[in-house]
Amino acid sequence: MRRSLEGLITIDPHAAGMHLVGWLPRGVSEVAVEWVVVAGGVELYSLARFTAGPRPVDARGALLFAYAGYDDRQIRRAVDRMTRSLEPFGSS
Repeated sequence: MRRSLEGLITIDPHAAGMHLVGWLPRGVSEVAVEWVVVAGGVELYSLARFTAGPRPVDARGALLFAYAGYDDRQIRRAVDRMTRSLEPFGSS
């Protein structure tokens, strides 16, 4: 996932868990990215959905990825779909 989305989404490695947070570069709208990715068939959420009150203007957007219910093949297909969906944002 990190290689496929390099330059657009920064994901910190996790040894275990059910969710990952992907950080977007400053100036990239997490809401727009969420909309485009969901329209491409991958479910994820912008962290803006969970924010109460105003955020700092220079705050980086972030996305929440849930992966616990999916196998490796399904995750790879979702990453491929995300990569294609995000081409207009400048992902590799």
